Amino acid sequence: MSDLLSAASLLLTVLGVVYGTWYSEIVSAIGAPIPDNPPNRGPVRQTVRAALYGKALPLALAAIVLTILFLPDALTIALGGLNALKTAGCVAFHKYNAVEAAFCLVVVLTGALAGYLISLICRLKDKLRKIGAAS
Repeated sequence: MSDLLSAASLLLTVLGVVYGTWYSEIVSAIGAPIPDNPPNRGPVRQTVRAALYGKALPLALAAIVLTILFLPDALTIALGGLNALKTAGCVAFHKYNAVEAAFCLVVVLTGALAGYLISLICRLKDKLRKIGAAS
């Protein structure tokens, strides 16, 4: 179990570092002003596309894949713990395993990061629609 926790933690750390490095560019693209004159929108469109396809989308895909990869083990642990509580009551806390709990937390955090990155992708796509549709 500790190897699984180590792998999941390391991969979440790598995702977090890359996310932290790219976050300002993604948010900057979302907040970039759209020029009133359509022919002048090319640079903003290019910036938003670069943030979407070069940063937010690859990060979201990695976070989703990692969540899906580790989710079965996390669910097995969580359901096993709930079942132990149901059958043994408070006595089940004597079998508490901090490593398993930490692993479940890492999987939840990876899923939360994936969800937030999906929301950033939606905002970037909305920005692209506004760039193309604004007059």
